[in-house]
Amino acid sequence: MQTPELTVRETIFFSARMRLCDKLFSSGKEREAFVDQVIKDVELTELKDFIVGSDNGVGLSFEQTKRLSIAVELAASPSVLFLDERESK
Repeated sequence: MQTPELTVRETIFFSARMRLCDKLFSSGKEREAFVDQVIKDVELTELKDFIVGSDNGVGLSFEQTKRLSIAVELAASPSVLFLDERESK
């Protein structure tokens, strides 16, 4: 889920907040550190305060949006994550 009005960090934080049990983190700071690590892992650190935007050209590029989608899934702390890069015809 991506909301055009949120920043990259807020989007990933929202995913972590909604999909992970509060008991996994001893504090809000720990959850924030987890989100920051996800941002770093998908190389979105420089864009963490950018507004996600929409399809009308304002906001993240297509490639950045793909990385944000992966980050949103990583924020759920999955055991396995399957990624497939297919060409559309």
